[in-house]
Amino acid sequence: MNIKQTAAVSAILMAVVLVGAGCYSSSTTNRPNTPVKPATIIPTPAATQTITNATGPNGSMVTTVSGDTTTVQDDRTKLAFSVPTSLGNIKSQDENGWGPKTAQNENSGPANCLVQRSFLAGDTIFLTAYDTWQCDQPGRGGYWGDQAQAFSTEEDVKKWCETKDTCVAYVNPNGVTIYHAYSKSVDFFGETLADIDEYGAWNPNINIHGILISNQGFVQAGQGRMQDEVKAVADSLSFLE
Repeated sequence: MNIKQTAAVSAILMAVVLVGAGCYSSSTTNRPNTPVKPATIIPTPAATQTITNATGPNGSMVTTVSGDTTTVQDDRTKLAFSVPTSLGNIKSQDENGWGPKTAQNENSGPANCLVQRSFLAGDTIFLTAYDTWQCDQPGRGGYWGDQAQAFSTEEDVKKWCETKDTCVAYVNPNGVTIYHAYSKSVDFFGETLADIDEYGAWNPNINIHGILISNQGFVQAGQGRMQDEVKAVADSLSFLE
């Protein structure tokens, strides 16, 4: 092999080395980068706004709105319960009468004796508390809440419940015995209302013994059965000392 041939072979070998080196260098330099996962940002929940209002005579009813729940504590009836805020603002409505009648059938006692305090969501009554023996009710037309007038004992509540299409008694989380009465339909001054849920209870701690919760007002107003909402009220019912 002469000098020219040797030089040519050396050039070829050098080219091969350089190409190989270039390929290795290229594959190392251009390999794709591993993507970096973005940091997960967990939003801080907004603080729940709590609004407390005292309403009713002498501020006897205190409502506390917190999130999706409105809690009511009423000193006059010694009741506490919760309702979904979706039902709207809660207010009370009193009906006053006279003290019990005497043997001469004359009213005695104060004319501002509390016969009945009702609780409304918007303009719809959903709960009523009835004084079963201290007050004489003034004359007026009846409505579903007047059934609570018969609740002088817990046995009275049970008897009332058993006259309905179905009756189920249970103890709610606060230890209050609740009687759930269901009626397929009721007649209300000639109007037939379907799927009526009523929850009766008896408060032994105060003369306003008769407690009745009902969806009848919602059904009559075309707002729907509100089955879950009225049950939530019954399940949250408790008696204040």
